[in-house]
Amino acid sequence: MSTATIASERRTPGQRNSDQLERQFVALSGAGLTIEEFAHIARNDIPVMLDKTVEAAVTRCQQALEARLDQGELIYGVNTGFGGNVRFAVARSDLKAHQESLLRFLCCGTGTPLPIDVTRGAMILRANALANGFLVFAFQP
Repeated sequence: MSTATIASERRTPGQRNSDQLERQFVALSGAGLTIEEFAHIARNDIPVMLDKTVEAAVTRCQQALEARLDQGELIYGVNTGFGGNVRFAVARSDLKAHQESLLRFLCCGTGTPLPIDVTRGAMILRANALANGFLVFAFQP
């Protein structure tokens, strides 16, 4: 596979599975994920993680965004409304609530549940896009 990293970890007794099987996982870097690899990962429950380089790239992007906000720059969808509401500025203290409102507005998480491989696929594509480091998101444990 041409994704950033495919690594293996050997399970030892006492871990999730006491057998000695080798388990592979894919580290997404935002580049090089082919359609074939994507389908294989989504359909075969291959564990996925972000490549080690992603956090540094996202941190740089976050710092650049913070600097632009500190300068009072209006950035579409970050500190402005969307679409016809673009003319409305959002206060710095309301930015988190603004992003959460967008998700609620889009009705994310409603409707008939999708098949697991489709859901995994959507999450893998989003994670791979975020891994480019051109978008800001918070790393949480």
